[in-house]
Amino acid sequence: MPQCRPTFLWRSALAGSALLLAACAAPMTRMGSVSREEIRMEQLRQQQLVIRSGIADEQRVATVALPLLRAAVPLCGPSATGVQRGVQYANIYSFDKEYRDAARVMGFTDTLTIVGVVPGSAAARSGVQVGDRITQLGDDPVPTGRTAMRKFGQRLGKLNRGHDVVALTLRHGPLALASTPGDVSPGEVPLAGDSSARTPDGAAAVALGDTDTTAQAHAGATSETVRIPADTVCNYTVVAITSSDLNAFSDGHNVYVTSAMLRFAANDDELRVVLSHEIAHNAMRHIDAKKKNSLLGGLLGAVIDVAAASQGVNTGGEFTRDFADAGAMVFSQDFEREADYVGLYILARSNAPFANAPDFWRRMAQATPGSIKFASSHPTTAERFLRLEKTVQEIRDKQAAGAELLPEMKHQDEAHH
Repeated sequence: MPQCRPTFLWRSALAGSALLLAACAAPMTRMGSVSREEIRMEQLRQQQLVIRSGIADEQRVATVALPLLRAAVPLCGPSATGVQRGVQYANIYSFDKEYRDAARVMGFTDTLTIVGVVPGSAAARSGVQVGDRITQLGDDPVPTGRTAMRKFGQRLGKLNRGHDVVALTLRHGPLALASTPGDVSPGEVPLAGDSSARTPDGAAAVALGDTDTTAQAHAGATSETVRIPADTVCNYTVVAITSSDLNAFSDGHNVYVTSAMLRFAANDDELRVVLSHEIAHNAMRHIDAKKKNSLLGGLLGAVIDVAAASQGVNTGGEFTRDFADAGAMVFSQDFEREADYVGLYILARSNAPFANAPDFWRRMAQATPGSIKFASSHPTTAERFLRLEKTVQEIRDKQAAGAELLPEMKHQDEAHH
């Protein structure tokens, strides 16, 4: 029986495809054409919006978090106390490669540039401004290029540990962080491999290179040295992350809030409720407690696994894993209740509005209606609302009595029962 040749099969498939395409229905209107260059320019504008949105989220989170981190210092304790300057910075290599052309149009180069200054922070009081380029840290030049963020962060971290005043030499420069992207023309954007491309101010640029072209174009820009003191805070980094999950969480050292939660939190008062809750988790060392409980559960499970093995049964460590998971869940709801309770005190200590904080959980009930009656690791939204209402009254009573705003702690003998 003769076999079909592959070339014959491919030709048959192509012919069939051509016949199918010819027979398919096509659009009936006469649409205008869009050039590849126009599409590329619009892509750059949209990428600029993504960059601006990310920076704006980080700025919002940092602005809301700073007073809370200050207020929580008596609760997080000396071991978790650190300093914060209130400034965010980036360079072109802070962005994924596909976004660097858009970042360059906005004014980013290989030099570290201030992208955010928290109102009321040490940096704001010292006169640091968005768009300033960092050229020196003390007497030392600031690194540039791909490793600048890491190296500068390491140097700054050493000064932060000593609570030292930081001297930054800044060169004022343009940075387009407005909400509406500016016009982009083909000649303004460095295309890949095009060393003759121009930046918005007319300076020659090598695409994605290591040259601070904007600084060259503004060689006459003024420079000044500012001295930024150290603000004492709970030493937790608060980070905005891109995610569609309506969530915020902490890991003992950091607090994370998703872009979905940032959109859900209708105003900064609601965002304060979220962040104070997560800061309370860290301050009360809930992550460490969960790890300890998980370890104890795992040890108990390991005993059962060993006993089973002595009887010739290979459990594959199943009891160790299951008991570790169960241990991590012990007191999980109580830890959440405590974070609600302590978080409301942090909110009140920061002089932020706190009386309407319970209403946030009524709004959460609309987004997650299943949590009204049922929950696993967290209390129900109904219970959270009622508990927080009682805490609001407790704080008001202390304010009326002129008492210090600190949560009521268990006595040592109670804490062990």
